[in-house]
Amino acid sequence: MARFRVSSAMKVKLRKGGVLKLPAEVRRALGLKEGDELLVTVEGGAVKLLPVVDPVEAYSSELGGVNEGAVLEEGFRDARRLGARPSGVSEGEEACAEDHASTEHR
Repeated sequence: MARFRVSSAMKVKLRKGGVLKLPAEVRRALGLKEGDELLVTVEGGAVKLLPVVDPVEAYSSELGGVNEGAVLEEGFRDARRLGARPSGVSEGEEACAEDHASTEHR
């Protein structure tokens, strides 16, 4: 994520239900789009919003040409061969990864 500086302080209004609209300049500077998730923290009486970064998405272009689905499927195959399921992975998630890997191989 690139550092940015907005041209000046911006006033926003807290709406019903705690909804807060971020100014377009801030959204553009951070590359935020509808549906993105933010972490909210309070530090020294100030509210801090930090974009949640998906590490696979953030680093996939840096890895260049790595098929994440195939790598994940290979890990599942190894786990099955050893008679185990990777910790914290449901059968549905495993099946989804298998489907994803198979469609990327076509």
